[in-house]
Amino acid sequence: MIIDDKGKIQYINRALAPHTVDQVTGKTLYDFSVPENHEMIKQAVARVFETREQESYTSSVKHPAGVHWFETTMIPIIEEEKVRSVLSFNKIITEKKQAEEALRKAHDELDIRVKERTAELLSSNEKLKNEIDERKKSEEALRESESKLSAMLASIGDHMSMMDKDLNIIWTNEIAENIFGNDIIGKKCYEVYHNRTEPCEPYPCITLRAFQNGTMHKHDTQVIDKDGTTIFYHCTANVALRDDEGKPTAVLEISKDITEKFLAERAMKTHLKVKEMLLSEIHHRVKNNLEIIASLLDLSSMNTGDREIQKTLSDIRSRIFSMALIHTQLSENNRFDKIDMTIYVQNILNYIFDIYGDNEKPINFVIEASEIHLSLNQAIPSALALNEIITNSFKHAFRKSKQGTINVCMKNTSDDTVFMSVKDDGIGIPKGIDFNNTKGIGLNLVKHLIENQLKGEVRVNPNDGTEFSLEFKRLKL
Repeated sequence: MIIDDKGKIQYINRALAPHTVDQVTGKTLYDFSVPENHEMIKQAVARVFETREQESYTSSVKHPAGVHWFETTMIPIIEEEKVRSVLSFNKIITEKKQAEEALRKAHDELDIRVKERTAELLSSNEKLKNEIDERKKSEEALRESESKLSAMLASIGDHMSMMDKDLNIIWTNEIAENIFGNDIIGKKCYEVYHNRTEPCEPYPCITLRAFQNGTMHKHDTQVIDKDGTTIFYHCTANVALRDDEGKPTAVLEISKDITEKFLAERAMKTHLKVKEMLLSEIHHRVKNNLEIIASLLDLSSMNTGDREIQKTLSDIRSRIFSMALIHTQLSENNRFDKIDMTIYVQNILNYIFDIYGDNEKPINFVIEASEIHLSLNQAIPSALALNEIITNSFKHAFRKSKQGTINVCMKNTSDDTVFMSVKDDGIGIPKGIDFNNTKGIGLNLVKHLIENQLKGEVRVNPNDGTEFSLEFKRLKL
């Protein structure tokens, strides 16, 4: 087609289907092109007229069937050295443009997919990087934990070993290897530590018991090291590993060397046993000596006709025998730190009855006693005091009676106080006698023993016979 400088179509070789030649002639290029191409076409036409050079461009044209694409080349028609009009060659490139557009869309879609996939890969890569960083941190924490654990295990000066359910040694620390050898892994623990061919007795051992019930067990035992030396251990066995069901799969045994302590305790027990034998012998000899003194007093009493001397010697003999009874208990028992006062009261009552009893005046005994144990320092003063009071009741309470009763009570009170009482239903203390100012040796001895030696209290009740009550704080045994 030929167009002027205004873009008006002057000639067209064929109709712009479906338009006829007449419909096209006289129209402008802008009547058929899309609005967005108007300025581009206008400038292209202007340049051809101005520069006298051909111009090419691609544009779209309105068409009833849709938009068609054209590739246009404009060549100037020069007459008398002046551009009179432009010859425009228009080639339909709709299919090419559509193919290019489809290719562009495909390229854009591919570019989008690549970007999306790249973003996914970057995200995955970031996650993977984070996972790797976390794993590195975990591995570093694990190495640090293992380092701390190794340092902690190395700092423990005890023999440690780990066994499986079949009692095979699966791990030991360096101390165990130094004691039993560095080739003990895989061997049975009872073979290595006890030189046995079967599990230790009493069966099951603490390691097997830990496998059975999953709890900690302890005991003392002795083992034989690689040099044949016996070592005494305090062992603790506890579960170290469990399977997914929580069942024990390995038990850790920690063995503390107590050889020095064990040998020291054994030597101490032997030494203590020797001392106990010596103490028993001492108390036996003291008892024998006291009995010899009592027998000498008996002989002296029989060789004198003076009734007052005989009475005095008898009282002294009774006091000596009361002390001898204490030493008898000490020599016959395994304990030297406490005296059973209930047994003492029974023995002293039998002795006093043998000395002062009268078949024509039967005296009944009632003993109400809880279990009371006293140290030697408290047993002898309280025994002498009881002896004086019971002897006094025998000698004086029943002068005008044909029979009577002596009640002896002993018990512990809630504040760790010992209470003792001797009550008779005899004639009572004569009027005018002040217990606190009496000149009698026996009653003064009772006050001295209880109040001065035991730091206790003595009370006298003269109603319905006579009752002596003794109270003092018990020393801890």
